[in-house]
Amino acid sequence: MVEIKCPYCGYVFDTSRGLQCPGCGAAWSAPAQKPEVVEVKQIPKKRRSRAWIGPVIGLVVLFIIIFLILYTPLGSYLVHFFSGTPASATFTLKREVSFTSSRPISYEFHMPEPVSCIGQEVRSVSPLEGAGEITVNGTTWYVWKASEKTGGKASVTFTVHAREVKWKVSAGDSGNVSQIPGDLKAKYLGREWKIDPHNTEIKNLATNITKNYTTVYEKLGAIYNYIQKYIRYVRGSAGEPNDPLTTLHTGVGDCDDQSILFCSLARAVGIPAWLELGAIYIQMEGKWGPHAWVRTYIPYKTGSGVYVNIDTANGMFLTRDALRYTDWTSNGNGEDLKFYYFFFTYTYAGPAPSVNLSDRYITISMKTEFA
Repeated sequence: MVEIKCPYCGYVFDTSRGLQCPGCGAAWSAPAQKPEVVEVKQIPKKRRSRAWIGPVIGLVVLFIIIFLILYTPLGSYLVHFFSGTPASATFTLKREVSFTSSRPISYEFHMPEPVSCIGQEVRSVSPLEGAGEITVNGTTWYVWKASEKTGGKASVTFTVHAREVKWKVSAGDSGNVSQIPGDLKAKYLGREWKIDPHNTEIKNLATNITKNYTTVYEKLGAIYNYIQKYIRYVRGSAGEPNDPLTTLHTGVGDCDDQSILFCSLARAVGIPAWLELGAIYIQMEGKWGPHAWVRTYIPYKTGSGVYVNIDTANGMFLTRDALRYTDWTSNGNGEDLKFYYFFFTYTYAGPAPSVNLSDRYITISMKTEFA
């Protein structure tokens, strides 16, 4: 479209309808004066900004991903797969102990029969041929013994299905110490071999750690955080574990040492806590190794309660992974706990022999599931 201004009256009109000015009526074919051409630009309509569409789509996608992770089997699978921690595992292991001696000795091996408990189902147990059986305070022990030998061996082969357990308990759910059942307090609040809640230093520390908290959940969390902060993990060596004061004063300890310290501090403030012993799969090394952690009880403020696991050495609070199994759980009797640790004993006549002991776990099969 071209518009011109009439040179006679100044009226601007569209030339598509001819050269006769609607304003003054003048017409011309070749005007003496070149009319002024007025260029008219069409301004495009202003579009609404759509910059918000990208962020909204991003939020929707994020919401879908969160939903899948938290509320669907696919999410559970992805979390476990990328973290490398399976949701469940089925494995067959052989715990084999053996010795050699420079001189003949009379010896005894004893190992507990694994049983189903929190997070695990024991599907089969087979002790090495020649084992006897004894029952001590409800635990079946396999026993091998012989006299005047320079070598010997014992083993137990078992199949376990284990699963990951995460206890969803909070301070708002938890009751206080007075709501813990009396039978647990009677069983797990006293001294138990290395566990010592009555030591003055232990009692004062436990009281100071937990003084600002009222629920059992909070008190356990405070003790856990203290050990995480002040006790450095070191791999242990053969022999009996340290007492809680040694671990506290040195600031280092293996799984047994840390668990014994935890139990001592918890018992000192009236919370039953005891040892759970067995083995854990060390993924970086591709093998199983002996392990110790804590079992305790959290009462609900509305009644009843729940047994839970705490593993300070592996940074697991109210979490049990699927790559472990429980061999034996402390029953509150210090002699039985000591009996578990000293699974190989011997006597001899004459000069002391040189005895080498081997204790290892052999993986026969292992299948993990991430969903």
